[in-house]
Amino acid sequence: MPLPGDHAPPGRDWLTHQLHQLRRDLDELRAARPADTLTIWVPVPLTPTFHDSQGSDTTNTDPTLPVSACNGGTVWAGRIGLVSHPHLTLTGSFGRTTGTTATPTYRLHINGTELDAWTQTTHTTTTHGPYDITAWLGQTTTPITLSLSAIGTSTDRIATNILGCWIHT
Repeated sequence: MPLPGDHAPPGRDWLTHQLHQLRRDLDELRAARPADTLTIWVPVPLTPTFHDSQGSDTTNTDPTLPVSACNGGTVWAGRIGLVSHPHLTLTGSFGRTTGTTATPTYRLHINGTELDAWTQTTHTTTTHGPYDITAWLGQTTTPITLSLSAIGTSTDRIATNILGCWIHT
């Protein structure tokens, strides 16, 4: 049944008419904007593989680990159901949250291959990427991991909080 003021053409139901109108609107949008501005972002869920033992029970704080626990192991992991886009981007909070000597190093891997490694001594929220993942296009259940190692005073704490991960055009 058409909505008030919306009349479906004779012989077509309202839903079919709406789908055709949506297609026309999308075609007009594509024609009006350069192709590179129509970036499609698909979220990649990552889950922590550690337990933050600080137990501060406060809001607006990032999960942290002491340097003594940062031995190069995986701290976040997930899988891309289907690698359908050629780039990957990651956003998170990284760096030392307490102390003055710790130097953490983060390593991002896809299917066991390192995409990037970075050191972040100051606590900050930042974006890494986009990374070229065209070598994995078409693969399914492809693992993504973030590992963390650190040197310095064993009680210094290191932030490891993933805020978003996406594959995109």
